[in-house]
Amino acid sequence: NTFLSLNDGPDLLMSSSVDGRQILDLKVGVSFTRFQSMFLKERYVEFKDKVVSFGPCQTPTLAFVVNRDKEIDDFVPRKYFKVSYMASTRAPQSDNSTGSSFKDGPLTNVDLFEITPVNADPSFFERSEALEHYKRITLKGLVSEVKVSSEKVEVPSALNTVNLLKHCCKCFNISAHNGLQIAESLYLQGYTTYPRTESTRYPKNFNFKQIIQSTASFDNNKYREWSQELEQYPSFSPPEGIDMGDHPPIIPTSNLPSSSSLSELEYKVYDYILRNFLSTISKKPQIEVTTFHLSFGETKYTLRKKRLTTPSFLKYTNSTKYQSCNDKVSLEKHQALFIHPSPLEEKFTCPPKRMTESNLLELMDKFGIGTDASMATHINNLIVREYVSVEGSNRTIVSNSLGRRIIEFYNTIDKELISPQLRGNMETALDRIAKSQDIFETVVSDMLATSFNKFLHFN
Repeated sequence: NTFLSLNDGPDLLMSSSVDGRQILDLKVGVSFTRFQSMFLKERYVEFKDKVVSFGPCQTPTLAFVVNRDKEIDDFVPRKYFKVSYMASTRAPQSDNSTGSSFKDGPLTNVDLFEITPVNADPSFFERSEALEHYKRITLKGLVSEVKVSSEKVEVPSALNTVNLLKHCCKCFNISAHNGLQIAESLYLQGYTTYPRTESTRYPKNFNFKQIIQSTASFDNNKYREWSQELEQYPSFSPPEGIDMGDHPPIIPTSNLPSSSSLSELEYKVYDYILRNFLSTISKKPQIEVTTFHLSFGETKYTLRKKRLTTPSFLKYTNSTKYQSCNDKVSLEKHQALFIHPSPLEEKFTCPPKRMTESNLLELMDKFGIGTDASMATHINNLIVREYVSVEGSNRTIVSNSLGRRIIEFYNTIDKELISPQLRGNMETALDRIAKSQDIFETVVSDMLATSFNKFLHFN
């Protein structure tokens, strides 16, 4: 059917857009790489035997890491005091400010539950303010209202390259570069669809049941029950997603691998692709939410109790994100409650977290740095060239002295050269060629002129 419905030929506008990207990347990359390699070799001993590469994608990506590390290095912790509000249905024997004497024996953690003040920040930078707040707490209150509602958990989107690689980095400690190689290996063996795609929308009239039935026996019927449940659906309503006009989302094919034929990492990646596919076409899980509105004098508090009533795909994916909470709390309207003030907690503000490879992919995708096919390569180049290092099981990316020196160098000369907007603007201009909104020669000429002016200033 595909060969019988071929179009009139390749998309020449899209091809011109790709040509423009190649020309710009080559001319800009080579020019700046040659100049800065010579410049830095003369001034810094650590660059003596190195080619210091510049890339319109690579260098802004490095800047994300270096700038995050600088934020952390420059961060000065600030002490603050946190007030926690623990409540109980058990009444104290006397109205003392500590609430430590209770009927029926001492209070235990089982009797306590944390309540949240409405429109109030329980943190204070001054100890005196926190202590003054303690004095104003009304210890006796009641349940003013009980509301029960239902919430639906959104099913995941169909899988594109960036989301697959983010999951590989975050959950399997697999680099984006290696993750893409594994996905390509699964594709070449015929087990999954093409792994380089930006689309998250399934094709129209897609035969979901064929894939459900053909994958049900994977790994000794691992998901047989789930598949049988899905086969009973009269129709499927996956998230609408986005069609980027390239390739369909990444899914299993009807060619089922045996678990023994896959390497350990291939198994993990295939299993995730299969689980994500089945999740996208499952019904939305439902959570029963009971909200208790509490009144202590003029201060209002809330307590939320959650219970998973319709687990759907969560039953099969071992997700703990939507587990029930406060499920043992049982309160009725007008029931009396008593606050048991906890000791004042002394804490310190925290710096930003280190950049992980998954975070980096997300930022690159957000600012349009690289394509789904090239993002993993850009990050791998930073690692191979020793601009950054990878640490820990969550693949934390930390800048090395070489990487920091390069970004400091650009910050001194021209910050726009490492700005994520620089590449984003280039991609937007190239996209206009593909959409017939601009002319190839004009876009390439304008972008080269901008880079040439920056090169002259750089020089």
